[in-house]
Amino acid sequence: MCLISLGVAILVTVLLRLFAGIIVWILVSVISLTGIGGSIALWGLWLTKRNDPGSWTESQVASLLIASIVSSVLTVRTNHLTSTNEVG
Repeated sequence: MCLISLGVAILVTVLLRLFAGIIVWILVSVISLTGIGGSIALWGLWLTKRNDPGSWTESQVASLLIASIVSSVLTVRTNHLTSTNEVG
């Protein structure tokens, strides 16, 4: 049983070494798409709650606006950093 574990560990190590660049690009893509999707969701939620005055208070809508702006800035900043640095 111990030899099987050792063999699997060596195999995983070799595969990670061979596919490290691909794994990094997949992670960068997932993080970027998640940030963009989150920003879109926050802006859409803010837009629907702003036009429906009875559901949320004014301070909650303002907080949602601030969260949308911060999310957009962080998404643009993250995408800028990942596109200008060498990855892989």
